Amino acid sequence: MEQFIKNLARGAGAILRDGFRRKFKVKIKSAFYDLVTEYDLLSDKYITERIAKKYPTHGILSEESGHNGKRKNLWVIDPMDGTHAFAHGVPQFAVSIAFVSNDILKYAAVYDPMQDELFYAAKGKGAFVNGKRTSVNIAEKLNFATVATYIRVGGTAVDGSKKRRRIYNRVVINNEMWSDKTSSPALGGAYVGAGRFDLFISTDLNPWDYSAAALIMREGGAKISEIDGKPYRWNSPTLFGGNPILHGLALKALK
Repeated sequence: MEQFIKNLARGAGAILRDGFRRKFKVKIKSAFYDLVTEYDLLSDKYITERIAKKYPTHGILSEESGHNGKRKNLWVIDPMDGTHAFAHGVPQFAVSIAFVSNDILKYAAVYDPMQDELFYAAKGKGAFVNGKRTSVNIAEKLNFATVATYIRVGGTAVDGSKKRRRIYNRVVINNEMWSDKTSSPALGGAYVGAGRFDLFISTDLNPWDYSAAALIMREGGAKISEIDGKPYRWNSPTLFGGNPILHGLALKALK
């Protein structure tokens, strides 16, 4: 299965790379930032057809095609994480694939086709970038750390917006952290597992956005949880991850 996932991610990534900065159709889904292009759909078709052929009894939960999301063995995929960037000619997007068995993350791949970087992890076996073992950064102070934030502070839900602002202010602003991110949450999380970013905070994403990244972070030595410190599951609504020291400090800052 390990090689299958790697080949799957690279094959889908080649489709995205081929379509980058070409003319293509774009549709708006729920909001101006929530887009889908014909290359999302081509990548989705490539991935789902191959999974269905090799593992016909497995379920698939995909951002673009959904379906069969309650099986014992489940594939959680985002055929293009970072569509908004892709549609605007920004080379920050990735293919994200995770395999879940009995509600436990087992395998994960995040592939950046523009940098030809494949982030990969298997439960209990570590995290890798293009075959080289990686690990989280060893930063020990929040004000020396770089945090990848995926926190939407706008919207019509006033209470939700206030809660998100409180999270951002208490962790990032109050500790004078350097806030950075990629246009792809999957890449942002993979970067934490590879020691490029120090902390990952997300309050507004879906399982296909960060399931793969969560396993890569954990196998790279990160401690991960939900924002409130509860144990993280592959379909948790929030994700908080970083090396154990920073993770603890950030949770403390929220109290």
